[in-house]
Formats: sequence, C-alpha cells, structure tokens
Amino acid sequence: MIKFLRKKTLENLSLDWTRLMWQNGLWKKIEWLGVPILQWPTDLVVLQEIVFEQKPKFIIETGSYKGGSAIFFASLLRLLDNNGKVVSIENNLPDDVRQKIKKHPFGKKIVFIEGNSISTQAIKKIKKIIGDQKKIMVFLDSDHSYIHVLGELRIYQQFVAIGGYICAFDTITKDLYDLPSASKKWKLDNPHRAVLDFVKENRCFEIDKSRNRLLVGFAPDGFLKRIK
Repeated sequence: MIKFLRKKTLENLSLDWTRLMWQNGLWKKIEWLGVPILQWPTDLVVLQEIVFEQKPKFIIETGSYKGGSAIFFASLLRLLDNNGKVVSIENNLPDDVRQKIKKHPFGKKIVFIEGNSISTQAIKKIKKIIGDQKKIMVFLDSDHSYIHVLGELRIYQQFVAIGGYICAFDTITKDLYDLPSASKKWKLDNPHRAVLDFVKENRCFEIDKSRNRLLVGFAPDGFLKRIK
C-alpha cells in the first residue's frame, strides 16, 4: 500500500510518527544488550551499516549518558573481530554507569574519557589513545546546541579519513520544537543547522542522503561522509 502513496505524503506520515513517538517517550524504552540506549531502531540499523562498511578500529562517541550506544558499538566491533575499541566522552559520567559498563561482557572494548567533548584536554586524551590510526568513525550525541555541535564537527573532522563518517545525532530537533516536551529554542538552536553550516564551510564533507532512506529517525541529514 505504501508504494502507492505520493512521496510528500509518505514523508509527512513519517515525520508525524517521529514526532508522536518522541512526544510519548517511546525512544526512552529502547535497550541494547540490557543497557538503555535511547535511540530509535531505524537509526541503529543505519549505524550498523556504516560500521560494517567502514570496519573502524576506533569509534569515537561524544555523549555516553547511560552507556547504551557505547555497548552497541562495542558489540558490533566484537562481531567484526577486528580488535577495535570505543572511545566515549562524557562531561560527568556517573560512577554507577561506569561500573555497570565495566562489568558488561563488552565493557573491555570501551574507554571512557570524562570531560567536555570540545575541550583541549579531551582531544589530547583521544589522540593519545588512537595514536596514528586512520580507520575511525565519529558519533556526536552530547550537547545538542548549535554552537556545541558546530564546534564538535570542526574539531572531530580531523579524525576522519577520506571515505569515513561523522554521524551527528538529534538533527530531528528542528522538527520537534513546537511539541509540549520540547524547547522552543530548538527551532534555530539545533544540530541540523550546525550540520548545514559545517558542510558549507568545509567542502571535504557532504551529507550522505542515502542514509535518510528509512524516513523515521532522529538523525536526518546527520550522516556526513568525507569525500576529499
């Protein structure tokens, strides 16, 4: 039946569903291997596609929160059996989260860095861990303000080689600002605007529109590929 709908109608239906599940907190009920991940399944499908294609040695993630996405990436790296590791940066990592991840079957593949993701100290620690490794994927999911995400994109692009990806999440907030559970400032203060400004100023990256094809998700236009 869906194939007979006009494209615009399908896009509108997809956005309505995304807004509905956001407002009702359905995304908060998702876990990965026993750990809250707070992501929508369609985004996880796209992320695993990229990880399988890229086979990174390191996945740098900003925003650990409860550790679910770190476990998600660690489990994929284990499946690839390439000795890869996840470097997860969190401004204030609760000790209970750190201990839970440490005891998890995939916990040994995760290295936590505590601090602001755009701080000089955090970047120095990342560089010390990854050394001269070039097969790196970056996942941005910390402070979702425009200025912070733009700062992350400008800094973390240095870790991505040609053909690699930076994934900037919660670009969907631009379409949620008028919901009761959202913030009005999201209309302009959002990661999507940061992504658009970043690709304007940095011609080495482009938005991989093919990653939008599932229509429902939190990261429309958020998958950036380095092309030169």
